[in-house]
Amino acid sequence: MTRTNREAERALIGACLISSECAERVLERVSANDFDDMQCRNIYNAIKSLVTQGMTIDIVTLSEELTKDGKLEDAGGVTNLSNLISSTPNSYNYESYIDIVLDNAIRRDVHQVAAHIADTSRLAKTAEEALAEAERAVSGISRSRSRGKFSTMEDVMVETMDRLALMQAGGASGVSSGIVGIDSIVGGWQRGDLVIVAARPSVGKTALATTMAANAAFRSGKAIAIFSLEMSREQIGSRMLSSVSGIGLHEIRHGQLDLAEMTEVIAASDRIKRSKIFVEDAPIATPSEMKSKCRRLKKEHGLDLVVVDYLQLMSPDRGNKDSNRVYDVAEISRGLKALARELDVPVVALSQLSRSSEYRENNEPKLSDLRDSGAIEQDADVVLMLWRSTDVSLDVSVETVHCKVAKHRNGPTGRTELMFNRTTATFKGA
Repeated sequence: MTRTNREAERALIGACLISSECAERVLERVSANDFDDMQCRNIYNAIKSLVTQGMTIDIVTLSEELTKDGKLEDAGGVTNLSNLISSTPNSYNYESYIDIVLDNAIRRDVHQVAAHIADTSRLAKTAEEALAEAERAVSGISRSRSRGKFSTMEDVMVETMDRLALMQAGGASGVSSGIVGIDSIVGGWQRGDLVIVAARPSVGKTALATTMAANAAFRSGKAIAIFSLEMSREQIGSRMLSSVSGIGLHEIRHGQLDLAEMTEVIAASDRIKRSKIFVEDAPIATPSEMKSKCRRLKKEHGLDLVVVDYLQLMSPDRGNKDSNRVYDVAEISRGLKALARELDVPVVALSQLSRSSEYRENNEPKLSDLRDSGAIEQDADVVLMLWRSTDVSLDVSVETVHCKVAKHRNGPTGRTELMFNRTTATFKGA
């Protein structure tokens, strides 16, 4: 049985009819769908329309608005409107009425979601798919109920000055990349930000991402989630071993180690085991699946940074056979931004670039080169782009890779040079 309180719903409508100021405040918290009584729902929609038009709310204007929409009879007629006013003594208790109406509305939402979850559990192909859909549905209630509210400038200034004090002390306000040139421009990866690291294939996107993840985990003790859609967890493990031990990645992959090198690798392995790096290497993932797994990870171990390798290999939450790749990538991009905001962590997502940059002098890319969708540029808070010069030698073990912050929503853009160690597949500042 669904929950409702018809008296509270009618009292709340009555309070809105008594006071236009009360109606404006109620509209900030309550939607028409929060009313179970259809008469109240129709009247509330008319009240909302009058407020939007800047008109006074009284029985005459409300009757006219309902008549114009053909809803006066559905709202119980003029007699019902009069009864609503006469049965509500004043508007002072409107906040209590709101609480009752919203409490019952949320309970009805939960009841509907529970039925949906029961159906999904029978139809889903796997238990993981059923669980992901269940968490998506439940989190959907929270999102639909989260209505923004104003913050006082006192609250804003406290947060701003705390961040400034940290910067003055020489620290990054977010999760440090561990690379001075990058941190000097962006100040670390900020909570709620979507960071795109873009490059053509084989320039070092994955190497830079794993380097930054290792820096955050080993230097600052941060908890890192890595979604590796391109490489297996064993490949990620080999890269971590090479990065921490300094032993060549080729030697580790092929087991060509002498006793001293094996000792270094064992020590590096022990250090990596103690870190808070978590790897998911399923080849197919959607934003909602990632969000579900990250939510559990944050609850159990904490979570400071999410790395996705790479965006174009993801699938949208709701695949449509008629949709095109541009639409799909736009959905994925929005989903990753929502993940960052809802879990309050930075998300670093790797992205491919189109071939356009290869036809320019020095191979320097532009934001328009982001592959498959302009939505990536729009949703991203920070865009890092990597490229090599055209005259680079493939014989050197350490090479210079150009890096620019092409977009920085809340700060400056800029350039820096990175040194890429081919032997260990790691980056550091030039």
